[in-house]
Amino acid sequence: MTTHRRRTGMLVLLGLALAASGTAAADETPARRQAEHYTAGTEALDERRYARAVEAFAAAARIAGPRQDGALYWKAWAHSRQGQGAEALQALAELQRAHPQSRWIGDARALEVEIRGTAGAAPRVESEEDEELKLLALNSLIDADPKTALPLLRKLLTGRSSPQMRERALFVLSQQQAPEARAMLREIATGGANPDLQRDAIRFLAMHAGRKDAGAELSAIYAQARDPEIRQAVLEGFMLAGQRAPLLELARKEADPGLRGIAVRQLGLMGAHAELQALYRSETAIEVREEILQAFGIGGAIEPLAEAARSDPNPELRAVAIRSLGIAGRRGGPLLEALYASERVAEVRTEVLRALMIQQNDTALIAIARAEKDPALKQEAVRALGLLRTPAARAYLLELIEK
Repeated sequence: MTTHRRRTGMLVLLGLALAASGTAAADETPARRQAEHYTAGTEALDERRYARAVEAFAAAARIAGPRQDGALYWKAWAHSRQGQGAEALQALAELQRAHPQSRWIGDARALEVEIRGTAGAAPRVESEEDEELKLLALNSLIDADPKTALPLLRKLLTGRSSPQMRERALFVLSQQQAPEARAMLREIATGGANPDLQRDAIRFLAMHAGRKDAGAELSAIYAQARDPEIRQAVLEGFMLAGQRAPLLELARKEADPGLRGIAVRQLGLMGAHAELQALYRSETAIEVREEILQAFGIGGAIEPLAEAARSDPNPELRAVAIRSLGIAGRRGGPLLEALYASERVAEVRTEVLRALMIQQNDTALIAIARAEKDPALKQEAVRALGLLRTPAARAYLLELIEK
């Protein structure tokens, strides 16, 4: 009895350890790590924590990826805000040497001129109130005299402005209906600036343009863009603008499976379940089919998930469908129990147990744990109950320990 109690107690502890460690690290890629460092750096700049920003952007710049050049620019910018001109110039030189064709080169050269022109002077640090006052003044001026205000607004979008200031300036620009303002926003959204500004401009264009205009403008940007991150921003823009038709077209015909998957994700957020179900039957790329199943789960579409979980010949896709049923909520509980009873592949049955855990379905997990004869599957059910921490799950675990 003592040995059994010790073994079961260790099993419960193992389940809790798995909960703490998670499985996201398996999906980590260099580009994703770079994006995380880049986001951390941007947040630090917004909070005026410049030393922290330098660390984060330096970490992003050490990774070869799509944001390496931008990370070097913002690293230099953060150094300059601390009066570290030599370090800033070193980062700018690295940017221009390693990425001579980068769209950050114009910003880098402008920042370099400013740093050399203020060498030996104290760093200029504007308060948030100063920036807000500038934007308020420009917001008022742009309505009355757009020809005077727009060049000033463009200046805020370049030079020494912080990421937060640039985004706010773009928002002010997107609110204007004057033809000159709309033209400037379209210019930035089509690539007339660095990639950070372009992504923000695409988002604002999608949110504030008329739906018909937004669809046509975003389609034109997508057609000429070659950077996958810009194309991703356009796909997300279609969703923001409520443009289902171009998203579905790209989900069918885009050559890059990764971008097709992003289009699928946006369609899922829009609730396009019937279209995605038809797409699932015609799609051949496994990774895109997985995205479709996950979109069903986020959207709570039980029926197409049930069909895939029962009948897809690929066990990997059946497992994804089952995981997505867990995300879809308790309505899928009876279906998961039936699938567990009929499934013969142990790996897929394990996914059912994990899906029941996601649903917090302690009743079904306890019933399976009591009846299951396979030791590995029984242990998986107990692991799942160890992660739930519900009163019923705790009572069953105590029951096991006391045996």
